[in-house]
Amino acid sequence: MKRILFSTAIVLFGLSTFAADLEITASPNNPILITKLVDKGPDAPYFIVSSVGGTWNGEKALKIEALLLRSQGLNHSITCYADSKDMSQIFFKNASFTGSVKIRPHTSFTSAPFVCSGQQVKVSPNPFATYNIPVTVTLIGVTSDGKSVKPVRADAQIVIQ
Repeated sequence: MKRILFSTAIVLFGLSTFAADLEITASPNNPILITKLVDKGPDAPYFIVSSVGGTWNGEKALKIEALLLRSQGLNHSITCYADSKDMSQIFFKNASFTGSVKIRPHTSFTSAPFVCSGQQVKVSPNPFATYNIPVTVTLIGVTSDGKSVKPVRADAQIVIQ
């Protein structure tokens, strides 16, 4: 599996919800698959996600634990992830001095742009080819009332072009 690299990119929006208290967006909704290495850039093929963000409407703070992008098909295998030690770089606006990322109740949040590189995609020799690869973006976190820990998850969809 490939880890997330960080970069800057353009912004477009897409929205999907999967959990009652957590709504997430992933943008752009249709990132472009870059199939060739460009001047010491990320391992191709790769795509850029401008941001993952959303709103946390729970009553307790949400600690973000992982971000996963995945898709499986005949001509591709997309896996891009970041775990708790990477969260402070992706969600740096919400990071504490200890490196954990906590979202206060009833607030919005957004990530920095990042690159998903070295993906397993059968690349077409046609430079104008489109790939239409559906990818699920999953944000996983936990919330606690001091007595128990409750996992929280939300999904969004993007389609790699």
